[in-house]
Amino acid sequence: MQPTRAHWLLVPLMLLIAACDATDPTPYPYMTQFVSPSDVPPRLLPIPPAKDSGEYKGEIDGILATQQKLTAEDKAVIKAEDHITPTMMVLPVIGAQYSEDKYPAMYNLLRHAASDAWRDADYAQDYWNRQRPWMVDERVELLVNPITRPSYPSGHSSTNHVWAHVLSDLFPEKQDALFARAYEIGMHRVAAGAHYPSDVEAGKRFASFIFDKMSKTPQYKTELATAQAEINAAILAAGPVAVPVAATPPAAAVVVPATPAPIPAAAIIPATPATPNTPLPQGSAPVAPQVKAPAAVVPKGNLPVDCMHPQPGELQTKCQ
Repeated sequence: MQPTRAHWLLVPLMLLIAACDATDPTPYPYMTQFVSPSDVPPRLLPIPPAKDSGEYKGEIDGILATQQKLTAEDKAVIKAEDHITPTMMVLPVIGAQYSEDKYPAMYNLLRHAASDAWRDADYAQDYWNRQRPWMVDERVELLVNPITRPSYPSGHSSTNHVWAHVLSDLFPEKQDALFARAYEIGMHRVAAGAHYPSDVEAGKRFASFIFDKMSKTPQYKTELATAQAEINAAILAAGPVAVPVAATPPAAAVVVPATPAPIPAAAIIPATPATPNTPLPQGSAPVAPQVKAPAAVVPKGNLPVDCMHPQPGELQTKCQ
């Protein structure tokens, strides 16, 4: 059978499809924006714990202990975080008012950063090829959608920690809360049976490598400036924030003492008359009159010690 014209037309199309599959087999949201996998080699990370190590056994035991304590509410939160979105970082930390429809430039920056982090983490996972906890230990329950890709480093941890870096550039006062939130999401993946704790730590570390390269690119600086201008414009449009002024407490009422009433003449007690000298009985010794001693004059610089209220440095023995 001779090839027809239709066959020859299909050949270029098939070659194009094959080329696309070969260059980017995973459907990432965007082409590389800031950082490619070659910029952050997986070997930058430490070797994950071996299966026969005590550290590995400790990680499995920790996962099992955590899962035994999970409530229905905990499991619902873990399930809700299965799909990564920027809102899982922005809304609970930065504020519910920072929605994507109001801040498109900021979310565009976050999505570009996430796409790169996702791709870079996938390449690192393929390099280390570590099986997930639920796949190697039947006691571990998987609480999220099944995923069979390698686990080291955690993609959730890598992406959310990259977002923590980016958002810290925009909201530096929120830095601590952002990194705490990123780590919390990563540890939820451990509770879900999808990752080991060392996967989360590796993701946090890998994110720092990614961001170090990302933050130095001209495109990142441009998108960051656009997002910052968008935020500043929204703040100016909202107008000055009214600062509540504390109410001045009412002045205390001044109590004026009442003018005392005049004392009746009848109530005035006459002064006691002086007692005349009475001669002593014969044989009685005269009593010496008591003379009040003059007040002691204490030289300046040698004041007496007040034992009820001693001054600093006064010896305790002075008051004994």
